Amino acid sequence: MMSPREQARHEYREALARYIDSGSEDALETAYSLGRDMLTARVPILDLVTDHGSMLPGLIGDGSPTREAALQRATEFLCESVAPFAMIIHGYDESVGALQQRVSQLQSVDEMKNDFIHMIVHDMKNPLVGARALSQILVSRWDTVDETRRRELCTSILDCTDSAMRLVNDVLALTRLELDDAVVTCAACDIGEVAAKVAGQLGQSSSGGRVEVSTVPDLPPVWADADRQRRILENLVSNALKFSPSDEPVVIDIRPLTDDLVEIRVTDHGPGIALENQPRLFQRFGRISTPGYEHVEGSGIGLYATKRMVEEHGGTIRVSQNASGGSSFTYTVPTAAFGRKFLSPQA
Repeated sequence: MMSPREQARHEYREALARYIDSGSEDALETAYSLGRDMLTARVPILDLVTDHGSMLPGLIGDGSPTREAALQRATEFLCESVAPFAMIIHGYDESVGALQQRVSQLQSVDEMKNDFIHMIVHDMKNPLVGARALSQILVSRWDTVDETRRRELCTSILDCTDSAMRLVNDVLALTRLELDDAVVTCAACDIGEVAAKVAGQLGQSSSGGRVEVSTVPDLPPVWADADRQRRILENLVSNALKFSPSDEPVVIDIRPLTDDLVEIRVTDHGPGIALENQPRLFQRFGRISTPGYEHVEGSGIGLYATKRMVEEHGGTIRVSQNASGGSSFTYTVPTAAFGRKFLSPQA
C-alpha cells in the first residue's frame, strides 16, 4: 500500500503521461488538485519537477512528429501543477510585505517616541517646576498671604497643571493614531451640543478667555464619534484661547455647508498665522514661533492629531487668515443622513 506521498506522486505521473499522450483536458484540470494533494502530503516541489523531467524522454521521442506539441503540453501541465505552490509563495510574499510594513510603522513610532522624550523633558518640566514653586510659596507663606493672593496662586497652579495635562493628552492621542489602535464609533451626533459643552468647559477655565457658539436653527445632526468631535474642538479652542486677548471671544460657528456636510469654524482674534507657516501647522511636532507669543507652550502634536481625527470622519481641515485679524480653523464633518447611507458599516 502506497503512502499518501507516494500516491500523490503516482497520480501525478499518470496524469502527466495521459496529458502528453492525448492532450486530455481532464488531466490538465486535475493539475491544481494534484498540486494541493502534494502540498498536503508535504511533497517537495523539487520532487515534482524531478518526476516531470525524468518522464519526458520516455514520453516524447526524438522522432515523434508531434514532439513539439507534446512538449508544449508537458510544459503547460507543469505550469498548472505548480500553480498552487506559486499561490502559496505569493501569499507568503504578501505576508512578508505586510510584516515589513508593520516593522517600518513600529520604527516610525519608535523614532516619534525618541523625538517626544526629548521634547517632553523640556515642555513638561516648565509647568511642573512652576506648579511646585507656587505650591511652595503657598505652603511657606500661607499665614501671611491674603485670600486674594492665595486665589491668584491657586489659579496659576491650575494653569500649570492644565498645561501638563494637555501635553499628556496630546501624546496619548498621537500614540493611538500612529498605532491605528483608535476605534472610531460614528452615530448621529448633535455637534451644537458638543460645541456648547466645550465652550462651557474651556470658557470657564483659568485662562480667562470667553468662548461663544453660533449655530443656525434646525442644524442637522452629523455622523461622527462624539468623543472625537469633543477632542477636535478642545484642541482648536484651547489653541485659539492661547493666542486671543482675554477681552475678545473665541467663536465656534457651525453651519450646513451642503446637504451632505456641516462646516465648523473656530475663529480667534490673535496675531494670525503667516501664510508661509500655515502648511507646517498640521505636521507632527510642527510648532511655529509667533512674535510676542514666544512664551506660549505647545507640543506640536495637537493640530496634527486634530487633522488625523477630522480625516477619520471623512472631513477636511484648513486654516485661514481673517481680514480683521486673527485666524480661523475650519473643518467639515458629514451629516447623519449622508453617513447612514454611505459611511455606516451597513451601507
